[in-house]
Amino acid sequence: MIIVSGTFQVDPARHEDAVAVGTKMAEASRAEAGCIAYGFWCDPHEPAIFRVFEEWASAEALDSHFAEPHMADFLAALPALGVANSEISRYEVTGKSKLM
Repeated sequence: MIIVSGTFQVDPARHEDAVAVGTKMAEASRAEAGCIAYGFWCDPHEPAIFRVFEEWASAEALDSHFAEPHMADFLAALPALGVANSEISRYEVTGKSKLM
């Protein structure tokens, strides 16, 4: 399983645009084969900070995700949102168990 998790900052004046772009991306991504989970939301205390959390069944599924047209649209939209301080990481997970 592959986990993608991180944050990025947008221009506070573009918050609503970022919500719209992220919502569109999340909805399209959740429909992809191999997508287990895809979350995109803003920090309730810092509205300019957004978090992404993704679970993918395999590296191949994530690679396919990066080739999707909605990913290209998302990446093309980022400069207009004033994205700064992006810190998104990829993790390869060997196991998963219920915590609570």
